Amino acid sequence: MKRATLITILFATLAVYGCSSEDGDGAAGSGGTAGSGGSAGSGGTAGSGGSAGSGGTAGSGGSAGSGGTAGSGGSAGSGGSAGAGGSAGAGGSAGAGGSAGAGGSAGAGGSAGAGGSAGAGGSAGAGGSAGAGGSAGAGGSAGAGGSVGDALYRGNFNSLDAQSPSALSDDGWLASGNQFDSDGNFVGNFGTFPAPNATSDPGNLFYSAVIEGQGGPAQGGQQLSVFNDYNCCGASGGHNDPTAPYETVEALVFQEPYNFDDRIPVELVGQTVTFFFEGKKDTGPFGLGGNTTAQAFMKTLDPDAGFATTRNPTLDTTNLPLDWTGFSLSLDITSDLEGQILQVGFQTLAQQGEPSTNFYDNVLITASPTP
Repeated sequence: MKRATLITILFATLAVYGCSSEDGDGAAGSGGTAGSGGSAGSGGTAGSGGSAGSGGTAGSGGSAGSGGTAGSGGSAGSGGSAGAGGSAGAGGSAGAGGSAGAGGSAGAGGSAGAGGSAGAGGSAGAGGSAGAGGSAGAGGSAGAGGSVGDALYRGNFNSLDAQSPSALSDDGWLASGNQFDSDGNFVGNFGTFPAPNATSDPGNLFYSAVIEGQGGPAQGGQQLSVFNDYNCCGASGGHNDPTAPYETVEALVFQEPYNFDDRIPVELVGQTVTFFFEGKKDTGPFGLGGNTTAQAFMKTLDPDAGFATTRNPTLDTTNLPLDWTGFSLSLDITSDLEGQILQVGFQTLAQQGEPSTNFYDNVLITASPTP
């Protein structure tokens, strides 16, 4: 309880950096995502997070995504083992903030994640004009220049209301999470739900936030902050696991250009979908550290096969540069992917309250003929 209270206070001050929870309600995504597992890291004292935040019951029920079994472990995201061990909740008093996201026992929550009825699509891929792509990202740095095909999503976050709880979900962003035991075996999925904006409610929210002041001329005034879920998994699971080598928590924040109700069409076969984005390291106390790993991902899921993952290209973002840098990741759409779901976004894998924040901006998802 004491350890959980420390991390609760720590992450309550994350309005500038972001923090999120399994936000309930809204249209549940199309079946969760089966994330990757991985063995829990060991050794060392816990990062600056402490134990998982408080939060009463995490999320508001509903069935957790329509995926049935949401994937089965596999390797631990990008980068091998996830998260450190040792005693959790290092970090002393976690900055100002009064009673940070109070809520009874730490990480209490029964079954995490909410989401209304499983498989509801929401407006996936909302926010970008579907016209021609133009140059990738602002300033040409996110996937550098030239024409990039038709835009499935385009977002620089500058027009979003940073104080609105639904700022990211209004722009089509979704969130999901998975819990893995100390051997990397899948424990449970938290469902798929509208991506929270932690800036609007730092005491109760995790996963993602619209933040200010981290951009340069090419990024503008607002950026996307992505991090782990510190409010899941009950009093002795996830970040609260008291026994080394510890459980791990996977958090995903993503777009669904093609969802359960609007699947990959035959017209997309023979096209290459490319994910352009810019990323920068968070150098503050909540920036990714310890044994936490992160990656950008593209994923196709087959709803006719229990939402099995059929493609999953990734790009490691664990050690982002100090300055904004452009990256890209691509997936060729072949005939076997027709009728499936496409997810594109960012993942973190962490344990024992270790920090996990990365900054992203100028996200562009395009489709163009496969060379």
